[in-house]
Amino acid sequence: MAVLKRAKRQAYTFPLPRRMPALVREYALAYVREPMFAPLLDLESAGDGRFTAPPSPDKGERMFGGQFLAQCMAAAQATVADDRRVNSLHGYFLRPGDVDLEVGLDVEVVRDGRSFSSRQVVATQRGKELFRALLSYQVPDESPEYVASPMPDV
Repeated sequence: MAVLKRAKRQAYTFPLPRRMPALVREYALAYVREPMFAPLLDLESAGDGRFTAPPSPDKGERMFGGQFLAQCMAAAQATVADDRRVNSLHGYFLRPGDVDLEVGLDVEVVRDGRSFSSRQVVATQRGKELFRALLSYQVPDESPEYVASPMPDV
């Protein structure tokens, strides 16, 4: 049983250890392949830039950090125009999350311009800040084409 628990914890880091038994290794890979993230991004709007994310189906010791990133990004995306795409994301892990509790997401509109939008998202549980993200969105534009000079013969 301890080997299976270790496999679950290590399933998020690739490649898996070579010493891991084949059956446990296959279990760990199947565990990662499950579409477990999709339900976590079904955020419930509480109005005024507030969202609630469901508890994690993963019953590990702590919440997976990528979950915070994905949920903050989904909450921020819900507050910007559809034509804008993420061009920058900075995240700060402040405390571990409890997998059995919902995650509160507060989105602050930092700026909305012609081409760029900025959002700050704070993820909380039990009134404590767990994760803070700063996201920048941009309207996609055509980049100029550059013609590089050929490399000199040395």
